[in-house]
Amino acid sequence: MIGKIRAYVDLARPLNGLIAVLGVVVGADLGVRTRGGWVVDDARHAALMAVSTLLVLSAGNAFNDTKDVEIDRVNRPERPLPSGRLSVVEAIWFGGSTMWLGVTVALFVNWLAVGIALVASVALVGYAIRWKAVPLFGNLMVGALSAAAFFVGGIAVDGPSRAIVPSVFVFLFTVVREIVKDMEDVEGDLLTARTLPVMLGMKRALGIAAAFTIVGIAATLAPYFFKWDGFGFRYFLIVLLGVDLLVVAVLWQLWRQPDARTARRGQRWIKIGMIFGLIAVYVG
Repeated sequence: MIGKIRAYVDLARPLNGLIAVLGVVVGADLGVRTRGGWVVDDARHAALMAVSTLLVLSAGNAFNDTKDVEIDRVNRPERPLPSGRLSVVEAIWFGGSTMWLGVTVALFVNWLAVGIALVASVALVGYAIRWKAVPLFGNLMVGALSAAAFFVGGIAVDGPSRAIVPSVFVFLFTVVREIVKDMEDVEGDLLTARTLPVMLGMKRALGIAAAFTIVGIAATLAPYFFKWDGFGFRYFLIVLLGVDLLVVAVLWQLWRQPDARTARRGQRWIKIGMIFGLIAVYVG
C-alpha cells in the first residue's frame, strides 16, 4: 500500500506542484497589498485556489505520463508507469479524479476561478494528447499555464493586476526550462516526439532558449529600474543573482557541453532559480 501511494505521489510531481502553489500564494499576496492586507476570506480563497491548482496540475502530469510511456522507458525508466509501479489505467483514473476535484474546489472560490480551472484542465489534456508534439508550441503552453498560477492567486482575492510582472517572467523562464528539458530528453524523443532539439538540433534549440532568456532578464529587471512600487533593491539583488545570472550560467554550460546530462542538471537549476524569483517578488 505504501509503495502504491508513493507511486501516485511520484506521478503527481510534488515539486512542480509546490512551485505552482507558491505562485498562487505570491499572486494572492500581491493582490491583497493593494487593499492594505489580508482578511479571513482572502486567506480561505487563496488556500482553496492553491489546492485546486495543485490538483489540476497533478492531473495534467498524470495524463502526460500516460502518453509518454515508451519515451520514458528511455529517458525516465524510474517513473511510475515505465517502472511498472502503476498501470496506464490507474494513471488515467488518478488524473481524472484529481482534475474533477480541482475544478470542484474552485467552485468554493468564485465562478472565474472555476472557468480558469476548466480551461487549464482542457489545455493540459490537449497538451498531453496533441499539442506537446508541436515544436515550441508545447513549450509555450507549459509556460502560460505556469504563469497563470499568479493570476489565479490574484483572482482568488479579487486583485490580479499586481501579478502581471511575475507572470511575464515566469512564462519566459518556464519556456527556457522546457526547451532545456527537451534537450535532456532528446534521446527518447527521437522515437516519437517532435521537439525543438529533435527538429533543429541542440545548438539551435539552445539559441532559441537564449532569446527567451534575454527577454526574461529584461522583464525581471524592468520593475526595479522603472521604480515600480514593491520592486526595490532586495528584489533586484535576489532576482539578479538567483534567477538571471543562474539561467545565463546554465545556458553557457550547455553551450560548452550540449548533452543530456548537462541539460538534466541545468533544468533543475532553472527550477531552483524560479523559486528564488518567487522569493524576490514576495520580499520586494
